[in-house]
Amino acid sequence: MQLRGTLIQRRVAGHSNTVHKHFILQHLANSKSLEFSALVMKSLHSEVISRIERLEKTFEAENFPLRLILDLLSV
Repeated sequence: MQLRGTLIQRRVAGHSNTVHKHFILQHLANSKSLEFSALVMKSLHSEVISRIERLEKTFEAENFPLRLILDLLSV
């Protein structure tokens, strides 16, 4: 509930102060939310890579630009 109140205060004020930002980051760290998000993104990245590999096999050509973009987006 505190997090929701902090987010509402930010919306009303139009910005967040340093105390609010630290509180939000601490809440995310305590709930392991950032670790979960990183895990999901890594899983999605692996899935996209495997789909690209299947497409490359189908078309018998590698897609270097797309692989480069995915490497840049990896977590």
